Amino acid sequence: MLRACFVSLLLSAATASGAETNSPSVAAPQWEIYAKCAAGYQANWQDRLADPNRTHDMSNMIHEQSDDYKKAAIGFYQSEKKTSPDEANQNVARHVEANIGAFLAMDTAGTLEAYLDTCPQLDASEAK
Repeated sequence: MLRACFVSLLLSAATASGAETNSPSVAAPQWEIYAKCAAGYQANWQDRLADPNRTHDMSNMIHEQSDDYKKAAIGFYQSEKKTSPDEANQNVARHVEANIGAFLAMDTAGTLEAYLDTCPQLDASEAK
C-alpha cells in the first residue's frame, strides 16, 4: 500500500512537472518527443539491470535504443532550434536526465512498456 502511494505521488509529481506519462504528444516538438522516448528507454534499461530474466544482449539492445532516440532528438533539436551540435547535445541530455525519474516511476507502476510502444519508429538516418 505504501509503495502504491509512493508511485502515485511520483507519477503526480512527474505530470505536474511537465513529463507526459500517457504517450508522446504530437503537439510537442520532434526533438522533445524523441528525447522523452530516450529517457523512457534509459529508465527501462536502468531499472532492470539486475533482472535475472533479462539477457545481457537484451539489456544492450535497450540501452542502444535509448542512445538512438537521443541521437535523433539531438538532430531534431539542432534542426528545429538552429543551434550548434554541442548546444543541441547538452540541452537534449539535460532533458533526458530531467525525465528519467518520471519514467522510472512509470516502470514501477507498470505503464512504461505501453508508453514505449507509442514512440515513433526510428529509421537509420535518424539514429546516426
